[in-house]
Amino acid sequence: CVAQWVPRKGVLDLVQAWTVRERPGAVLDLVGETDADPNYAASIRDAIAGDASITVCGSVDDAALAGLYEQADLFALPSRYEGYGIVFAEALAHGLPIIACDAGPVPELVGDKAALLVPSGDVGVLSETLSLLLNDVALRERMSAAARNRAEKLPRWDDTAAGFLDVLREAAGEVNERELDRELREQNRLSWNAVANAHDSHRGDLAGFLHEGGSTLFPEERRLLGDVDGKKLLHLQCNSGGDSLSLVRLGAAVTGVDISDAAISTARRLSETAGIPASFERADVYDWLESVARTGQRFDVVFASYGVVCWLPDLEAWAAGISDTLEPGGRFVLVDFHPVADMFDESFRLVHDYPSGGEPSPLEEGVGDYVGESGGGLTPAGLSEGVRDFENPEPAHLFRWGLGEVVAALAGAGLRIVALEEYPYSNGERHFAGMRELSGRRMFPPEGVPAVPLMYGVRAEKG
Repeated sequence: CVAQWVPRKGVLDLVQAWTVRERPGAVLDLVGETDADPNYAASIRDAIAGDASITVCGSVDDAALAGLYEQADLFALPSRYEGYGIVFAEALAHGLPIIACDAGPVPELVGDKAALLVPSGDVGVLSETLSLLLNDVALRERMSAAARNRAEKLPRWDDTAAGFLDVLREAAGEVNERELDRELREQNRLSWNAVANAHDSHRGDLAGFLHEGGSTLFPEERRLLGDVDGKKLLHLQCNSGGDSLSLVRLGAAVTGVDISDAAISTARRLSETAGIPASFERADVYDWLESVARTGQRFDVVFASYGVVCWLPDLEAWAAGISDTLEPGGRFVLVDFHPVADMFDESFRLVHDYPSGGEPSPLEEGVGDYVGESGGGLTPAGLSEGVRDFENPEPAHLFRWGLGEVVAALAGAGLRIVALEEYPYSNGERHFAGMRELSGRRMFPPEGVPAVPLMYGVRAEKG
């Protein structure tokens, strides 16, 4: 036995188990510091009580320790806890059968063929196990071979150091990646702030429109959302609040969250002017979801639409945040532009690979004035001329994800996909030249262009 004489090492248990019965010809060598705990050491010496079969070696140098390992037939240490158990690794390297407690990391270290494990503090079982190994030469030989084999598979210090360095490098890389993501999101905030006034300038009397019962919602999200009357609803990436207030008109208690200071200011003014109460919070969506998960605030419905996923650098964290925010039985609804649309240029020529992996895509021109360019498709209250020839001084960054990756992230967060729909048109926004506006402000590809999905809708529920 190689151990310091302290209670957690179980040296007293070993001495008591040893002295329960006669062990002709056998010797128990106790190696290690004996004065760390004087009271415990006194108990051990009392238990030994002059037993000639027990030798107290005390602390020894490396050479003497190696010699004792070489002379031994087995190694016993009923330690109740080890951080790693270096002496067990040393015993394995010397081909010694081991008796140890079934506790801490030791069972994983020694394996199931080189060691016999006993319950912590059970002196009777420990005594019987000592007798078994001392009397069964064949068993010791089998366990000795297993010990040497086990030792060969243990990591060496160089391996451990290299592995630790890899972990540090990986952690540093993750930190750097998170910092980069945050920097890109912050730049996106500046780009959205810069364009907010241009967008607002085209929306006509939106407050009056909403006050009189108008809605900015399209049928697709209305159908997927279902009845929201009396529900607590979280609207992520809510922009300037028109859809949020339209949801309030359907009976929901709405909290809207958006990264843009300017958009949230507009949403609050719109709420006050229209006389439709809602709560709007300016925050990075990742930070906000994380903070809400900590406070325990929950929602019956979470909703996001139109230009959502392309602004997200981490789908798994986004989906997990949504899942954590939902009440059991709650639902998440997403309506967004289909990634297939990103494969075409303005003239509907196929020029790009299908999006995947969240590949960053710089948008040097920044967020554009798509509201003004929609020709009324995004202004149900009427199109005002507003700002003309807007140029955004702040660039932005998009992230290219495939539809399968979005669905997989939601499912991986524990949400059950109950609806997945694809639509061969775009609601309100004119992504390509020559798009045809049909009923309901739906924009279809030009005549002669094959139908491809330009939008999709997902409904996912939390069990």
